[in-house]
Amino acid sequence: MKTPNIDPDIFGNSEELEAHLLAVNKLHKDLMAAMATVDPDQARFLVDLYYQMQDFRKRLDGQIRAQKKRKEATGILEWFKSQFFILENQAKNALHRYAKSHQAGRWALDVDGIGPVIAAGLLAHIQVDRDNSDPKKRMNNPSKLQRFAGLDPTVKWQKGQKRPWNPKLKTLCFLLGESFVKLRNKEDAFYPPKFVEFKQEEISRNDSGGYTQQALRDKDKYEKGNCSWQWVNGCYPAGMCQELQDIPKNVPAEVIARAEEKGASVSKATSDWCKEERQRMLEDKLLKPGEGQPMLPPSQIHSRARRRVAKIFLVHMWEEIWVEKYNEEPVDPWIFVHGGHSTRIYRPNPNRPTGGYASDPLSDSDVPVR
Repeated sequence: MKTPNIDPDIFGNSEELEAHLLAVNKLHKDLMAAMATVDPDQARFLVDLYYQMQDFRKRLDGQIRAQKKRKEATGILEWFKSQFFILENQAKNALHRYAKSHQAGRWALDVDGIGPVIAAGLLAHIQVDRDNSDPKKRMNNPSKLQRFAGLDPTVKWQKGQKRPWNPKLKTLCFLLGESFVKLRNKEDAFYPPKFVEFKQEEISRNDSGGYTQQALRDKDKYEKGNCSWQWVNGCYPAGMCQELQDIPKNVPAEVIARAEEKGASVSKATSDWCKEERQRMLEDKLLKPGEGQPMLPPSQIHSRARRRVAKIFLVHMWEEIWVEKYNEEPVDPWIFVHGGHSTRIYRPNPNRPTGGYASDPLSDSDVPVR
């Protein structure tokens, strides 16, 4: 395990620091030995614990910065921050061991954008059941899994009813999608570029009026006068969504040159210019309600694309877990067999059942190789 940067003065002397790190390493080995055999409930608890410790550490970071500005002592807070840092990394390493102990987990870890916490979390939450004998699992097909993860927009949580999805799994899927968003410019990756592709499709559909009816249905959800309300009430002309998307492509060369000349961050200067240009464009193109085309807000378009790529990975992860448990490929989804859909995205580098299948559509020529 990589040793964190800890100020020895926090522990009083080097002997105390050395003894502390030896104890941490022993705990590390014990955890590693146990994580290969823990049950999904324990793994889910450890994922929750990891995010709780991460949140505490971030809060401490903020408090430490605030006290340093006031020139106040931060020794105690620094010490606790170091403890959370160590425990956080221990939890991450333990979850990495849990993920690597499963075939589906090893497949997930090989995907760009998937770390040990997300891989282990999904592995612990997705419990496939071919016979559907356990109604609590509700995962004998990927559609049920998507609903259980809160990714089915048709499922509504009605007042007085039990929540129809798992909030922790839904949060994991959000983080999963955000990981792909951050790597969207990595061309040799498999899932992140699909976010770019999906977002462009969503933008084109939005600008062409494909979401006009949905925007009109949702207009009462937004507070009158705010930016989202303006979009759904037709305050912008058709094509506006694409124009906003193209702003980063039109950064003037002088903006970059000025930042380099001052020794400032080029990325920050570019980001600031794009933010100002976006605001200027929104003000210049603003119309009276109904004069433009009712459209979904750009933030909602972004979320739709992020959910699409997360749903695809979730299905692929479900397939890998199925193959690991039953040593056979799952039945093709109904939507491709009977629903008329012909474009299917197969998972990259799939683990094969023993012996494989002569008619298996997951041939080496069909599956992208990383």
